[in-house]
Amino acid sequence: AQATIAADAAALAAAPLTFLGGDAAAEAAAFASLNDARMVFCRCPPDPRPLARTVTVEVVSSVDVPFFGARQVRARAAAEFDPLGMFGG
Repeated sequence: AQATIAADAAALAAAPLTFLGGDAAAEAAAFASLNDARMVFCRCPPDPRPLARTVTVEVVSSVDVPFFGARQVRARAAAEFDPLGMFGG
């Protein structure tokens, strides 16, 4: 669940920056880190066109599994951003 939350947060943070400008991948990495995960993949290319787009992020998080110790868990999330929706269009 922790890795899923980190992936969701990273994708949601990155999606608007693909349209608004800024470094979407860096923003995704920052939000993953805030949720104790590391971003390993971000499909979040900049696109100034007012079209809906989907951002995909994958993160890895270390979790302590009883009887097995620390394990790496991966999670992937996608977030859709519609620039026209920002303006009620």
